[in-house]
Amino acid sequence: MNHFFCNPFFLYFASWSIVVGLYLLGWSDIYPIISGKLLLFLTVTCIISLLLALYTHKKKWFVYYAVKDPQRYYKFIMRYSKWSYCLLLCEFLYQKSIPLFAYLTGNADEHLYANFGIPIVHIVVINVFFLLFYVSAYCYFSMRKSINIFLFPVLINFLPFLLCVSRGFILYMLFGFFLIALMSCKKVGKVICTLIPIGLLILYLFGLMGNMRIDDSEGNIILNIGEAKTEFRDSGIPSEFFWAYLYISSPLGNLQNTIDKTKRFDPETSNWLNLVVNEMLPVTISKRIGLRMTDRGKYLISDALTVGSTYMGPYTIWGWSGMILVFGAVMSVIAIFSLLVSRKSVLFVPLVVILSILSFFSLFDNMLIFVGLYPQLLLIFLMRNKYNMN
Repeated sequence: MNHFFCNPFFLYFASWSIVVGLYLLGWSDIYPIISGKLLLFLTVTCIISLLLALYTHKKKWFVYYAVKDPQRYYKFIMRYSKWSYCLLLCEFLYQKSIPLFAYLTGNADEHLYANFGIPIVHIVVINVFFLLFYVSAYCYFSMRKSINIFLFPVLINFLPFLLCVSRGFILYMLFGFFLIALMSCKKVGKVICTLIPIGLLILYLFGLMGNMRIDDSEGNIILNIGEAKTEFRDSGIPSEFFWAYLYISSPLGNLQNTIDKTKRFDPETSNWLNLVVNEMLPVTISKRIGLRMTDRGKYLISDALTVGSTYMGPYTIWGWSGMILVFGAVMSVIAIFSLLVSRKSVLFVPLVVILSILSFFSLFDNMLIFVGLYPQLLLIFLMRNKYNMN
């Protein structure tokens, strides 16, 4: 059953069920009322993804095999980690700053997080660290020894994202780490009971880092930005958790606001080509093609809350049809890549994690165009036959 909970199709169902539930709590005055049509769309897509999860679970698409002789991969991981650290050091020298220390000392400017790194090089570095972290974690849970040599590569491939204060990537990596832990365990209930308090701690720390980045230890700024209702302010819940509430539920608010305010579609951008290029290809490719994009800023519920889930962009281009096609694309990517890689490859479990990130975090943004996933999928595809455990 633990494999079912880690199924990328199930995680789409779980993520959107969570976001709708949180949205309906109504802790913020900034959100529009969710419409019946949007609720119907999300309900139907959740049912489809749940049915796909049940089918693929029955057919054992996403099975877990422990790595045979994980020690053989230690040198491989450490070699590529060293090369990646060399590139990361070059980025620190190029930037003349380490973001974490800059934030802690109050010397960071507002653009440091967004503009950090050497163009192209930074994309390579973060993707290699990202993939190495998951391979290390997979080997770590496969080793099952009191002294586990893979704890070190897990930590050193996680450290760069702390140094760069990459909250989004840190969230993805911890999410993936817990997925691998869940896949590898036999006592599912015990792991879930352990993960719940850890998850709450992570959400608290996520909010704490957010308050630190805007220099507001009391958390009043985020409460005002999100127009927190009196019910939340008087509930005794730490303001740090309001970051998580806004981060999870605001994409649905932006999507609903987009639907409410879109009265007509621009004939120059409302076509299938624009949809494919701007909503289904990595952003590094779509930028170079340079097709005109719809201005989405006018649909935001707040200038500080800028994400609109996987579906905000497609709706501005092609309405409900665009949303349906992008949903189909997400499901197709999961199905196709899961069939391309052998279940006996040491890269299969990291692939499942990446596909799970694609589906689960679709509630935040369009992960199909996220530059942090496609290079990893490409690397796994190219190396799919090189690291089989047979």
